[in-house]
Amino acid sequence: MSTDQTRTVLVTGASAGIGRALALEFARNGHDVVLVARRLDALRELGKAVRERYGVRATEIPMDLSVRRAAYELQVAVRQRDLAVDVLVNNAGVAESGPFAHGDADDLHRMLMLNVASVTLLSRTSFPACSSGAGGGF
Repeated sequence: MSTDQTRTVLVTGASAGIGRALALEFARNGHDVVLVARRLDALRELGKAVRERYGVRATEIPMDLSVRRAAYELQVAVRQRDLAVDVLVNNAGVAESGPFAHGDADDLHRMLMLNVASVTLLSRTSFPACSSGAGGGF
């Protein structure tokens, strides 16, 4: 990863695991980060660590991407903060386990919204050439 140009990287699922590790790695390489996850406390802790360790900008946006219109609301939140996102890391995701026939329908719906709908909509709207123009990308 090059450090000759500061980019802003939006990482979903940034509060723990791979998302947290990726956010720290991008920050270590001099990139500003937009941290997105459900848990505001974890985002704030990560944002503080990023700023203190690496001296880059860290913006925390608490958002549950498993709910309807979350991808749109995330775009609005990014615009309201006057951020220009250069890189999208679609990391948020969940997996339900157990017999499919006995799974909870609401849990399955949330999983599909998070793992399919939000990922698809965020990816589509992150590239202006692929969007309809109305609502464009980040």
